Order: sequence, then C-alpha cells, then structure tokens
Amino acid sequence: MTIFFWAYCVAALLYAFKGTVVVHELGHFFVLKFLYKDPDCGIILGDIHGVLLKEKSIAGLPVKFFSKSENKKVHGTKGISYPWNEVYAKPKSWKAKVYAIAGAGMELIMASLLITIGLVIVYMHTTSPLMKLVASIVMIIIILVSILIPCLKLWTGSKQEVLINNNIVKSLTKTVYGQSDRMLLFKNGKMLLIIYTGCTCAMFYLVFVTLLRSLENFLTFWMFV
Repeated sequence: MTIFFWAYCVAALLYAFKGTVVVHELGHFFVLKFLYKDPDCGIILGDIHGVLLKEKSIAGLPVKFFSKSENKKVHGTKGISYPWNEVYAKPKSWKAKVYAIAGAGMELIMASLLITIGLVIVYMHTTSPLMKLVASIVMIIIILVSILIPCLKLWTGSKQEVLINNNIVKSLTKTVYGQSDRMLLFKNGKMLLIIYTGCTCAMFYLVFVTLLRSLENFLTFWMFV
C-alpha cells in the first residue's frame, strides 16, 4: 500500500504541474479530430510566438514544440491545438461550444479520476493519519492547479484577440489571429461554463472537507501519542 500511495502522490503532482497543458490541448484536439474531422489537426506545446524546435508524432498525434518567445511584449502561450479556421467560421455553433469547453472539461475528467483514487485511499485503504493528510493535500493541489485556476481564467481572462505573427503557426492554425476559450464561451456557451463552474465548486468543497477531517485526525492522533 505504501508504494502505491507514494506512486499516486508523485503521479498526481506531476500531472498537476506538468501534465495539465497536454491534457487541456488533448481535449481540443479530440474535438477537432472527431467532431470537425479535420485531417490536419495537431498540438503545439510552447509559445506560438517562439521558434519551432522539433516535431514528433506520438501515437499518431502530431506534436510541435516551440521555444519561449524573446519578445516580452507579446502574450505567450503554453500550448494550443490547431487549426482554428472551422471553429472561428461558426463561433456560435454547438461544435464551437464543445471545442471551447473541451480543454477545461478534459482537465476536469482527469482531475476527477485522480481525486477519486485519493478519496478511496483516504476513506477505504489506509488508517494512517499521515497518509490521509498527505493524500488530502495532494488532492487540494490538483483542484487548485488543474481545475480552480483554469475556471477562474475562463471567467476573468482576456477578451482580446491575439494577433499571430509567426508564419509557421499561421499556416498550422489557418488564421491570423487567436481567440481564448473564454471568448468563445461568452459568445454563446455561458451555460456550459456555469455547469463546469458548478462541478468545480462541488469537487473543491468535497476535497476541502476531506482535508479538514484529515487534518483534525492527524492532530488528534499526535496529541495522544
């Protein structure tokens, strides 16, 4: 159980701090691949204003790695899926709504899976107050990094379009500008955003209560040792 527990903690933290961008863009990619059925879709990891470093095909998924832009004045990115032309052609269509929420939705699904495993550990597979507390802290980190902060960005992020100056990115996205998920959702998908926010709040409440109980049990245990 100890090996499984620490493996879970390491995997969950790696996802929270390194894997959220990939999972987010995979959500968009699946929509482009299976709803829009675009044969040219793929993922860019890095800043779209940077320089193309290398290209790889991972399980049939085209991935292009870009460097960080040296221009401090432009808004950088951590990753995007492409192309956007069909999405922007009909921004109020149901497909565009699904595309806009797909990235955050994919993060929610992945976080839900990890949190479910954490809850099983806390309530069913360990009696150690320390393990319960550590698992609860890991779950709170997952909530904050991969769900709560992205949710806040969807409500408070930029409403401005991003002009693409990189010719390689222009050819991939088939557009000269980019829009945030927030812009697409606020145009005609606020209900999806509200549902997503409700799920986020419910999960945060559940994990926060678990953390408080785990902390209480941990303090009680050490007070009577």
